[in-house]
Amino acid sequence: MDAFLHRIFAALLRLVGKTYAMSPELPAGFLVHTLMRRLIWLFRALLRGRYKVFIGPGVKMRGGNRIKIGRFSTIGAHCQLDGYGRQGLVLGERVNIGDYTIIGITNHPSQLGKGLRIGSDSGVGQYSYFGALGGIEIGSNVIMGQYVSFHAASHVFDRTDVPIRMQASTDLGIRIDDDVWVGSKATFLDGAHVGAHSVVAAGALVRGTFPPYSVIGGVPAKLLKSRLIEASASEPPTT
Repeated sequence: MDAFLHRIFAALLRLVGKTYAMSPELPAGFLVHTLMRRLIWLFRALLRGRYKVFIGPGVKMRGGNRIKIGRFSTIGAHCQLDGYGRQGLVLGERVNIGDYTIIGITNHPSQLGKGLRIGSDSGVGQYSYFGALGGIEIGSNVIMGQYVSFHAASHVFDRTDVPIRMQASTDLGIRIDDDVWVGSKATFLDGAHVGAHSVVAAGALVRGTFPPYSVIGGVPAKLLKSRLIEASASEPPTT
């Protein structure tokens, strides 16, 4: 029975475009539970008019006609999705949004937000937050842990004779390029840009621009090393 279930599960993974190898140690109970949950989430998505996607229980969507979800993407349980923005909310294929994640674009009638785009095969862990007023762009193959937050807007506080809430704000946006690993509880502030193939340490407070292949961490985040230098140092000498 275990071998039969493993073959079914592996075939389904290939069908949805997943390329990872499944552990042969997974028990039958785990496989049955996962398959049943996926079928229920798929059926729930169909009831919402969403085809070939998986939607968990308690999901709320605002501005649904501006929310585009790619094939075989997963919206975890009790997530809140906001599509009200100039560019809306666009998720690529096989994107995973962890349980209880909040995606907000327009939170106040004084300003229409820009939006959020996440490339294919990217995912974020549970309890994460996207404040996409100034726009957030996340590339493909980006993996992110739990409690990650993005704040694509900031308040100006130069004047002391005017309440901060009544002063101007910035909305530079945030950009994470392809193939970036973001640790849990990392925070990205307005204007942050992390180049491709980089690693962001858990708990980092990211602002400013970092080149591709960076390893960054700290509060505020600083460049710790380059993956290119590390890779070249590990290569055997040529003769």
